[in-house]
Amino acid sequence: MKLGSSARIAVSTKDIATSFEFYKKMGFSPVSDQTPHITTDMSFLRLTDGQIILTLLKEDFPSPLLAYFAEDLTEIGSHVKQHVPAAEFINDDEGKLREIVIDAPEGVIIDIHRDAKNYALKASGEVNPKCGKFGEFAISVKDHDNALAFWKPLGFDKVSSHKEPRPWSILQDDNIVVGIHEGEEFKGVLLTYFAPDGAAKIKALRDDGIVPATEFPAPDGFVSNVIYRAPEGTTLAIFTWDF
Repeated sequence: MKLGSSARIAVSTKDIATSFEFYKKMGFSPVSDQTPHITTDMSFLRLTDGQIILTLLKEDFPSPLLAYFAEDLTEIGSHVKQHVPAAEFINDDEGKLREIVIDAPEGVIIDIHRDAKNYALKASGEVNPKCGKFGEFAISVKDHDNALAFWKPLGFDKVSSHKEPRPWSILQDDNIVVGIHEGEEFKGVLLTYFAPDGAAKIKALRDDGIVPATEFPAPDGFVSNVIYRAPEGTTLAIFTWDF
């Protein structure tokens, strides 16, 4: 059982226009049905870099979260209730299930929507020219095994698992890749990208005014692994790796 037909990463921001300027330089653009005129008055804006869909929302919520969309939530609701009985189930005025809210380990929210109009919206699959290949929705967790036991019944298959330097696993459903990483290498959620020419991409972004919040210089002196912080606080990383 999958959580939905499509997934997006939702980000809370107080200023959509300012956040958009950052993501535009990072290789994102509005999806085809969005207006090209970005203003501070907008309540939401859907962006894509070809690999993921990222929605900027002028709302206050734990961010970023995973948003799923399905045409009908009947079977999904039954499955979630079996594996996450503490999830919140929200009905519409007619008593039909319209939204499911799940608290994943470490405070990450999974928000599943009944959406007959946009449930099939997906990214094109093209690699982000500014950042590289999207790697994972990486989550820092206190207990790897506990997190793994939570995600697997929700339709995530384990792609790989490692013990060193700390326990971590890569999980995937039909819509998104999630990484669970035990330890304190980073905090919260990190959107990761991989590129064989990472150092060149990092330099190009710096030339365009996007300066890393954290740098990890290589032995040759080149900065080839970095973490960025978006204006609203979302963290993204580029790691030099030949995928």
